[in-house]
Amino acid sequence: SSGINAEYGEEEDLNESNFDEFTGYGGSLFGGGPYDKEDEEADIVYESIDKRMDERRKIKREERLKEEIKRYRMEKPKIQQQFEDIKRELGTMSSDDWSAIPD
Repeated sequence: SSGINAEYGEEEDLNESNFDEFTGYGGSLFGGGPYDKEDEEADIVYESIDKRMDERRKIKREERLKEEIKRYRMEKPKIQQQFEDIKRELGTMSSDDWSAIPD
């Protein structure tokens, strides 16, 4: 089937051989029509939906990153964290124990 581009008065070739599965037809199917108030309202609605979806993806991406960092730190703790328990024990040592530490 073929369509007529009203704005230019020429026909577009809309047969199956000019259809791409990912991008559709080479030309715009509705590009020749006027852009009215309904189109503008629809664009505003779709834009707000896109923003909301981007925000949700951002939140999920940040949560996923925090989880990955947490998991990484559990698997490979910082040196400071590895020696925390030993440092705590040093606080309970008596002065005799301190004196007994070899140089």
